[in-house]
Amino acid sequence: MKQISGFVERMGGIDGIIGTMGKVQKFIGTFQQMAPMVKTLFGSIGKGAVKASDDDVEVYRPKRKRRRRKGGKARRRTSGKSVSVKRRRR
Repeated sequence: MKQISGFVERMGGIDGIIGTMGKVQKFIGTFQQMAPMVKTLFGSIGKGAVKASDDDVEVYRPKRKRRRRKGGKARRRTSGKSVSVKRRRR
């Protein structure tokens, strides 16, 4: 108990602790208001300063989907070999 009371006395008493907490809260509020601006500034500077060569950048290319046949008959299978059916021209 004496250690706690000694710590409180060194911090300036209860009034000193409350005053310090008020200053900390004010600083945090100011920093939160400035954070979006700082983020924007550092983001624009960071992108301009670091340029990657085209060889280093990998481009994401999704796999192409197979196209479905529109209408018509499907391929016929004969003894395990696929044979495409030719359509008659009218």
